[in-house]
Amino acid sequence: TNWGLYRGMIHGPRALGVTLHPAINHGGRIMSAWHREDRPMPYAMFFGGDPLYTILGGPGAPPGVSEADIAGGMRDRPVELVRCETVDLMVPADAEIVVEGTISPGDVLPEGPFAEYPGYLVSDPTPAPVVRVTAITYRDQAILPTCSMGIPMDMVFPHIQMAANFKRVLLQARLPVTKVGVPVASNGMAVVVSTDTPIAGLPQRIAAAIWSDATGSKLTPYVIVVNTDVDPMDTDAVMHAIVAKCHPARDIHVYPGFYNAPLQPYLPSGPHKALGVGGANVLFDCTWPVDLAPQDIPLRSDFTTSYPDELKRRVEQRVAGWNLPSITATGSGRGERARVR
Repeated sequence: TNWGLYRGMIHGPRALGVTLHPAINHGGRIMSAWHREDRPMPYAMFFGGDPLYTILGGPGAPPGVSEADIAGGMRDRPVELVRCETVDLMVPADAEIVVEGTISPGDVLPEGPFAEYPGYLVSDPTPAPVVRVTAITYRDQAILPTCSMGIPMDMVFPHIQMAANFKRVLLQARLPVTKVGVPVASNGMAVVVSTDTPIAGLPQRIAAAIWSDATGSKLTPYVIVVNTDVDPMDTDAVMHAIVAKCHPARDIHVYPGFYNAPLQPYLPSGPHKALGVGGANVLFDCTWPVDLAPQDIPLRSDFTTSYPDELKRRVEQRVAGWNLPSITATGSGRGERARVR
């Protein structure tokens, strides 16, 4: 069993084209196992319920790990499941709409094109498996949750799971990272990791761990490593780190030949685009070099580091009285000295 976010194209009242591919996603590998035995695969699409289902269904759990079990553990109560009407699959009892059916070997129709998460229409119609619908069940006045795919990015639920997954991967590799963020605008195609680099080559090891992960190897070609004075989810701060700390020739590392998701707009057209051919990965190292002496690290200039504590307190109190957003100040990073006037 696998929970995933797989798009469905309506071919007719009882036919849906779905994006399952054994070389790309877990659902496709399960389908391939059924079809090797020349058997139709049961399939169900459910909509609605706890938003946690969508968060977990995006990047997905490892094979053999149940997304329903993870959801139950995260919210400290089991996910109540009910059996479908016509196929031997379980779906959440709080789903709003459930579509059931089967996918038979060799039953394909052209699917697409469809402008997905990267924000551009780049795919051509390609043969895709067809779900032959056997039942549709729904609540009274059912709610169909949806999003407007494209720009600006609003399919943000999976990013939460992606960031948590990447941090788990990095900590399991015993890499000294602090925060991990997947910026909303990147839609999963970039990850920002903060660390105070204690050893040479740590940014490269961070990138290697992310690109060795099942999700990162498919969806996240951009890795940006920053010092801990930068919040990975503050896109302005990340951009400033790129232009201020990342040397254009020394600190941008390009790795050609990597698989990239076929929907990446920059991939060249060709017969193997569906397999991600023509991609590359890149690492932006926005950390101070480890061999840079502390006295040679430039002084950071911001509200936190540039003024005495008493003056900062008075300014913050006055601003609070104006009913404006309060001043948010970040701490200084490794070796950065506060400048006090």
